[in-house]
Amino acid sequence: MFSVLSFRRFISLLTCSAVIEDSNTLSTSTSTSTSVEIIDKCSLNEVLYQTHCYYLDGVGGECRYGYSLGSETILSLIADSFIGLNYKTAISGNCCVITSEKYSNYGVNSVDQCNKQGPFTAVPSLNGGGCRNHTTEHPRQLTFCMSN
Repeated sequence: MFSVLSFRRFISLLTCSAVIEDSNTLSTSTSTSTSVEIIDKCSLNEVLYQTHCYYLDGVGGECRYGYSLGSETILSLIADSFIGLNYKTAISGNCCVITSEKYSNYGVNSVDQCNKQGPFTAVPSLNGGGCRNHTTEHPRQLTFCMSN
């Protein structure tokens, strides 16, 4: 399934000049407004949230270049958006999600989706898969990454 989320903001550059003449006066007025086109896109299997792209991957806490670990707070807000998406590059080998927090408290229930090829039908949840204050890291630990 291909999914690219994007938003666009367009503002144009506009310059207007007017010259008004009558028998006694000459008046010139100029007005200019400047803007930029901003396009934010995320790659396949990523979720766009507040100008950052997020993904789940079985990479043992090692995010791709230009990405870092995302927080459990953001994961709690956007987890459902991963339904229908897939791992970014690798299937996980452990259901607890590595985030920017010291302890992992989010995970995927193993009977639902954990360590299985997507698309995701279940997503990480608080204490999901028995993950509570989890600190052990597997080489293919499920990892939550965000763009820098």
